[in-house]
Amino acid sequence: MGKRKKVLSLLEREDVKSFIFNIAGEEGYLVFSYLVKRGREIDEFSLSEKMDIQINRLRSILYRLYNKELVSFSRKRDKKRGWFLYSWSAVPNQLIYLMKRKYEKEIKNLKKLLKGDYYYCEKCDKVYTLEEAAKNMFLCPVCGSHLISSSQMKKEIEKRLRNAEKNLEVFKISPARIRTRVKRSRASRS
Repeated sequence: MGKRKKVLSLLEREDVKSFIFNIAGEEGYLVFSYLVKRGREIDEFSLSEKMDIQINRLRSILYRLYNKELVSFSRKRDKKRGWFLYSWSAVPNQLIYLMKRKYEKEIKNLKKLLKGDYYYCEKCDKVYTLEEAAKNMFLCPVCGSHLISSSQMKKEIEKRLRNAEKNLEVFKISPARIRTRVKRSRASRS
């Protein structure tokens, strides 16, 4: 399966959608998907017209995607007006790289949770030491709900860990191939 086809299939996954939504919103997801499907550069005015998004809103979306290196751009000077014309394209391998890093970080944090003795608030998603929990009578100091001990959460954490490891397998790709492609996309921005 080619790189673009793989990314197109990954874009249908809920975790990927959620990841891109968190970066650039629903319109950002649609813009990134369009750029991946297109497979080549498109100038921002044509993209604005195709996506039916105002140019200022589109630029905001593209900059948010660019901050995560999910898109790259090139610019050329318009000889008539003297303005720069920006053309944008997707960097599909960066999505794979970012998702892989996300799951690696999640796995590391879950393994750390399995090792420790702590108390957890499900509502706030906060972790407290035994001393902090006892000081607050095993109630969350933020929301007041009852804290759950790590031993009670062990099965849930193990389930989440297996799920994260399974998801990580989907995004595994040779690290050398990812770095090379990301470097190339950075070079094209200059």
